[in-house]
Amino acid sequence: ASARAALLRSRNAVAAVFALNGLAYAGLLARVPAIRDELGLTASQLGFVLLAGSAGAVLALPSAGAVVARLGPARTVRFGAIAACSGIVVAGFGGGLVGNVALVAIGLFALGAGSGTWDVAMNVEGADVERRLGWTIMPRFHAAWSLGSVAGAGAGALAARLAVPLEIHLTVIAIAVLASVLVAVPYFTPVAPTADRWNAKRRSALAAWRER
Repeated sequence: ASARAALLRSRNAVAAVFALNGLAYAGLLARVPAIRDELGLTASQLGFVLLAGSAGAVLALPSAGAVVARLGPARTVRFGAIAACSGIVVAGFGGGLVGNVALVAIGLFALGAGSGTWDVAMNVEGADVERRLGWTIMPRFHAAWSLGSVAGAGAGALAARLAVPLEIHLTVIAIAVLASVLVAVPYFTPVAPTADRWNAKRRSALAAWRER
């Protein structure tokens, strides 16, 4: 009974982490028009800046499985959330108070890398919880991500309507998300890393870069 209760707590924690990942990402993207206006970027310039987020994800995702195998999902989610939320704050100050395109790009890169790694880790934990519970719950976790993204976009739209400065809005979002993640991850049930799993993940990560 206690083991099942622990799994149910882990299920709730994973759902919360999925929602927070969506909220963090959408919370920043909802303020992209404000960043564009504050920095006076053209459409093409904004496109190049946004590529920084994709670059962060592309560089981080191939090795994310190996990181999860070595550190475990909980620690990986924690580190990924720290990187992503730090990126949100940097992008907020770069697009707002400081007014520096490079800072925005650095922030987006950190968000892409942190959020992508965090995403892989929470899916690994979610799949393990699903397997142990014996029923399909992964679609609910992804629905939680969607709900979180709607909440993040809605908060961004409201902040834009109220003319809340970018650095204030995004710092509040980052602090709230990171604090909530740090509360949730201790309830994850451990997915024990093994040498075979680590070696397989490492080979998979290296193969990803050679795959045409």
